[in-house]
Amino acid sequence: MLENPFKMLENSFLNEKAHYVLLEMSSRIEDVIRERRFVLKRDLRKSLKGVISDSTFYNRLNTLVKNREICEVELKTLWKCVVLNDLGRREEFVHGRLVDAYLWGYDGKLFEEILHYFRDKGDGRFRFKPYANGREVLVSVSPSKFSENCRAKIRIAPSNHLELSLTWQSSRTLEININPDEEQAVKLFELRPSEEVEKWWGEPLKSVRKSLEEKMFEPPSERDQPHYDHLKMREHQYSRRYLLGTYPYLTGLAETDKSHEDILMKTVMSEGVAVTVFSVYCRDAYDRRLYLLHRKVESRDGLLEKYFLCYDLYEITKFTTRTARGRKEREYSSKD
Repeated sequence: MLENPFKMLENSFLNEKAHYVLLEMSSRIEDVIRERRFVLKRDLRKSLKGVISDSTFYNRLNTLVKNREICEVELKTLWKCVVLNDLGRREEFVHGRLVDAYLWGYDGKLFEEILHYFRDKGDGRFRFKPYANGREVLVSVSPSKFSENCRAKIRIAPSNHLELSLTWQSSRTLEININPDEEQAVKLFELRPSEEVEKWWGEPLKSVRKSLEEKMFEPPSERDQPHYDHLKMREHQYSRRYLLGTYPYLTGLAETDKSHEDILMKTVMSEGVAVTVFSVYCRDAYDRRLYLLHRKVESRDGLLEKYFLCYDLYEITKFTTRTARGRKEREYSSKD
């Protein structure tokens, strides 16, 4: 018995509709990662919970990784700096915690960059230990055996191909010899306001705070309260604008590369995230590490604007490639 043609047409329509709905839901995953550039897996799943099924969610992610449109990575938490927190956010930080994340692939450029790093990390002679000194982030370098003419370099991926030289903190030189297990440090970057922010907001902020200090010594009965309240409001506005202008600068560069110290700032300002390739070379060996810096900023409107600004530093410890069917092809590890 032949099937009713109207029923067949209805089923075809429903299947086509379901296909388009599936495509629309799947594209949401890609849109979120493209817009944010960097997202933790748990946060991505939470944002799409109840909208996309688990199977669709993971199938689409695996396809994007297979096509090199996104990068699937494991990160190790290294450092967190909350610059501004008007929103009362509770930011938990556990040093060394491992988290899974996705990065936008930048038309495969960042994917290829990270893949190249894990295929050629170096000889394993040097140990690296990032640490913070206030708003400066440094990396302590220690070799397993005597190493001559050690040089430290940094490059911002994938936006820039320049490999910039860093100076060693102990000697302020480009090259040093390092004994076994001896620790020598270089400055990775420093958080500070730009020169423009200092001029536009720093100087007016100092002026307003000076006026407030003078007003505080006046008796309340003689104080011009409306003017005092206006100064307090200006102090709040100027201080927020000043702190929001806090960006990472490569202030540890050699004099010959000083003109490029804003490369990291420009990348983070435009993308919200930057991958730094940190390398140490000596006469007969070299090693590299990949660090990821993420800038997170939120705001809330009101009588007085409220903001949240935070920087997170991670090490990229694992990288996954996938086959044509989305299955895990290989998992690269920084420990290999």
